[in-house]
Amino acid sequence: MTSPTVEEVATYVAEKGYTFDPAAFVDHYEKFGWRIKGQAIKSWKACCSTWNRREHRDVSPYPFGEKLAEFNRMMTGLSMEAYRGRFKLFFGVELREEKL
Repeated sequence: MTSPTVEEVATYVAEKGYTFDPAAFVDHYEKFGWRIKGQAIKSWKACCSTWNRREHRDVSPYPFGEKLAEFNRMMTGLSMEAYRGRFKLFFGVELREEKL
């Protein structure tokens, strides 16, 4: 496969009606030598389709990362019952029970 230019990707993205940033796409795959899990990419156009789907997939309303860490810092010292109530108010979703 010949690596596409940003202009080629931009043209293809426009033709397909995709909305992602072609430069970010090219930069990402250039960084990894146009490989996925060590395997050479066979079709950059197929990668565009996947990239676009991932850009627009439904994002879970469940909090994670820094947003959840900040909430936890603010709620330090609360009972579990109070924590659950504030969690639902703050994030709009029930606190999940994680089984280990």
